[in-house]
Amino acid sequence: MKTTFRLAIPTLALCAMMTAFPGSGRAEEATKAAAPTPASVEGAAVQPSESVPTSPALVFETTSRNLGEINDGDKVLAEFPFKNTTDRVINITKVQPSCGCTTASNNPTSVAAGQTETIRVEFDSHGRLGKNTKSITVFTDDPVTPEYRLTFEVNVIAEIFMPKRVLDFGVVSVGDPVSQRFSVVSNLEKPLAFKKIEPSDPALTVTQVGERTRTKQEGGGTEYEFEVSAPKGLPQGDFNGRVSIETDNEKNPNQYLSLRANVVGDFAFSPARLALITEKGQMISRNITVTSRKGSAFTVVGVTHDVALPIKFETTMNEAKTEATVTAEIDATNVEPRSYTGRATITIADTNGTQSSMLVPIIASIRGQRPTAVPSTASRLPVQGPAAPPTAHQ
Repeated sequence: MKTTFRLAIPTLALCAMMTAFPGSGRAEEATKAAAPTPASVEGAAVQPSESVPTSPALVFETTSRNLGEINDGDKVLAEFPFKNTTDRVINITKVQPSCGCTTASNNPTSVAAGQTETIRVEFDSHGRLGKNTKSITVFTDDPVTPEYRLTFEVNVIAEIFMPKRVLDFGVVSVGDPVSQRFSVVSNLEKPLAFKKIEPSDPALTVTQVGERTRTKQEGGGTEYEFEVSAPKGLPQGDFNGRVSIETDNEKNPNQYLSLRANVVGDFAFSPARLALITEKGQMISRNITVTSRKGSAFTVVGVTHDVALPIKFETTMNEAKTEATVTAEIDATNVEPRSYTGRATITIADTNGTQSSMLVPIIASIRGQRPTAVPSTASRLPVQGPAAPPTAHQ
């Protein structure tokens, strides 16, 4: 009986535990059911995922081209073939050249996967002699490379050009004849014909004086030599003229030559230009000194100007009447703040009554008024003196 009783106690305890926790077996089954099976884990691993691009979508055959030499006035096309190496469409939003001399048109706006296209731009060489380097930026929706930069080089040579485009006669005396030579070079195979040669001033004449073939070291071509002269001299003052040349060349028919000279006469003035710089609301005056080169007497007949400013002129002479001081004064009270340019004409008469004129360049600048400084709060506080000594009853 004792043995049977000991065996029954564990059995009764087990039954009591199962009765106290009736759902423990079902929870274990639910946990096992929720756990993923090896098959389900393996299936999740083979599901496709979206790849992130890491390389440029568009691959160009070359991003830099050398177009060689072209003649001034010619237009040349620069082409940049490329391929979309991705499996998606790439959109081209804009093709932007770096210069107005280069234009882009009829370029693709979208490129299908694996498709080959070409970016085309046209360069206009007119007036751009020498080596030119231009760039083009291609804007796309490529997440890796949204902008592609392309470049091309081209050397522009002139069919017709002038080695010197400016002739400076320097300082010459009024009435003295002056002359200088200039040339026009042609790289054309046929002779160059000059249809019209026109100087800007009637005092000037232009004649052709020679023609020769240039050596290879000089660059080749044919050089046509001319002489521009003023047999009776140039008008007094700062002379600026021009010679216009028209040829039979269709691409670049016109050439221009600029002429400069400082023509001095029996009278000279200093400074070389009148500078009037002040603020609105202020007055300013400057002097021009006129002297006789020969030390002879003269008078200032009058002074005029073409500047849109209220300039007043006053003249004083030295005792010998060989030097004059012309004072220019501006009251800028009601003058618009800005820059002004023009000329003053000083008319002079010698003792024989012969008049001549001098042109004085004027450069004026009226600035806006500066704001009045407002004193700080500390500066407006009354100044306190030293404290009074204490009285006897304190």
